[in-house]
Amino acid sequence: MLYAYTKAEQGDFDGGAHAATGAAGPGGVQVKAEAFEELLTSVRQAGEIRRGTRRASRITKFRPADVQAIRAKLGASQTEFALMIGVSVATLRNWEQGRRTPEGPALALLRVAARNPQAVVDALHVEPKRGAA
Repeated sequence: MLYAYTKAEQGDFDGGAHAATGAAGPGGVQVKAEAFEELLTSVRQAGEIRRGTRRASRITKFRPADVQAIRAKLGASQTEFALMIGVSVATLRNWEQGRRTPEGPALALLRVAARNPQAVVDALHVEPKRGAA
């Protein structure tokens, strides 16, 4: 078995990977040798990619969401749709006109809306309160 210790516990990055026998020491986590070597290799490769000395072997790209088509499926105006998904109308317009692209949670929500518009309406649509100005 190998035991991994934090960088602070070992003093430097390469020393952070410490092989030992017996029970894990304070702060140590027990891992299988093969899994640990794979993890250590991945961490080193990530550092090389970040420094620019290695190219990433895989880059995942997502197709941009067709925001206007998604909104049309829902039958909502720009104002209604922006309120529904919690963004400004200006942001929605920028997405629809290709000046910006949705990212993170907004992109995930738009993908759900593209596949199941009714689920988004059911979960997010709030009717205006009666008598509210």
